[in-house]
Parts: sequence; structure tokens; C-alpha cells
Amino acid sequence: MKSLTRSQLASQTRPLPEHRARWLRQDARRNPRRAGNWEKALDCIRALYPLKAKHSDRFRLNVNTVVCADNYNEIEKLGEFMWNNFELDGQYFNIIRGETLVGDEIKQVPAQVLPGMYAYISKLTKRYGDRILRTMMPASASSKTWLT
Repeated sequence: MKSLTRSQLASQTRPLPEHRARWLRQDARRNPRRAGNWEKALDCIRALYPLKAKHSDRFRLNVNTVVCADNYNEIEKLGEFMWNNFELDGQYFNIIRGETLVGDEIKQVPAQVLPGMYAYISKLTKRYGDRILRTMMPASASSKTWLT
């Protein structure tokens, strides 16, 4: 995989238009002094592709998503966006905790949404695991022989 310039990286894969503005607003709300972190994170993922290609046998590119009051109802959309648009090896989800710059209201993730969210996350994690196994497995080997 060849190295890309910053403008080439910026022109690749952007969030779906209907979600981009909302995700950018949420990014700015969570930390007004660091608005733009969402775009910077996506640029960082893209910038790591050359290392991932060069060291594919030992380099794993994962992302961590913090679940909070602003995004708990969009976890599936975000998970699918990252799955479909980035060359990731995994996406992990953590419920927000600790002190925040915007107060405790950001931590109000309704308990009743957690079972459905965790069911989706479990399936997504399985897909990522399958993706990694496909990249590691020799073309002539079956998954049964590879895993035994």
C-alpha cells in the first residue's frame, strides 16, 4: 500500500452526510476546546494504513468507541460505518465513566438499551474476528484445519 498525502487522506471516506453534522456537533459538545477530534481520528486511522500493510503479520488496527448519552442510539450506525469504510481489525466499545468536561448528563446511558447494544457489538466483534482469520489463513487451508 503506497503512502498518501494529507489531502489524499482527507478526500477519502467521509461519514455519511446525514450523520456527519451530528457526529461533529457531538464531538464539539463533549470537548469544546478539542472540536474536530472526530475528523482527526478518521485521518489518523487512514494514516496508519501504510504501517498496517507493511507489518500485516503483527500490526492490528483497532478503534475504541466511548458510548455516552450523545451516541448510545447510534452505535449500530457507527459500527457499520467503521466496518464498511475502514480497514480495521476491531472496534471496541466502552461505556463512559469518570469525570467529564461536560458534566454527568453525558453519562446517562439508559440501562434498557444495553442488552440490544451488547447483542449487536457481540455480532460485530465476531465479524472482525472472522476478518482477521481470513487475512491470516493460508489460501489453501480451510478454517477447520487452521483452527485445529
